[in-house]
Amino acid sequence: MQFHSQEPEQGTLIGNEAIARYIGINACTVWRWRHEHGLPVATLPGGNVMTTKSLIDEWLLARVTVNDQRVTSDTSCAGQSGDSQTRIGMPD
Repeated sequence: MQFHSQEPEQGTLIGNEAIARYIGINACTVWRWRHEHGLPVATLPGGNVMTTKSLIDEWLLARVTVNDQRVTSDTSCAGQSGDSQTRIGMPD
């Protein structure tokens, strides 16, 4: 007997890496945004996370400010000095 896992619906992102690719940041920034800024994700059994593209889009749009729409990306997870930080209407 074979069991087939359900394929995620179109627009579903599973895992920090998939979310990171969609937003254009790295997985460490996804983790940080989840914990520090409330990035909308659900935790699956086993610890993986999932969300939808529409939830991410709405969340990001709510954080874009009129005066500050610059977006840069973290270059590492280590937090070494000199790394740029991702900012989309996020407080310092």
